[in-house]
Amino acid sequence: MINLKRHLSKYKSLYEASKATGIHAQQLARWIKAGALIDKDGQVWIKSKGRLPVNGEQVLSVRLEKMEEGK
Repeated sequence: MINLKRHLSKYKSLYEASKATGIHAQQLARWIKAGALIDKDGQVWIKSKGRLPVNGEQVLSVRLEKMEEGK
């Protein structure tokens, strides 16, 4: 997989990349800010903010913790 920012560096601006890809410039900016990756098929991958328990760990996402607190 390749970093989206690196992939789009061949364009002079996000606007130009937007025109070439058909994806709105604001969406491209959000993906870049999130550290998005692109696979060989062009699928965009973004790391989730939440985590699941791994190997018995008791790790909860921020959203689940807030739900438990009743917020």
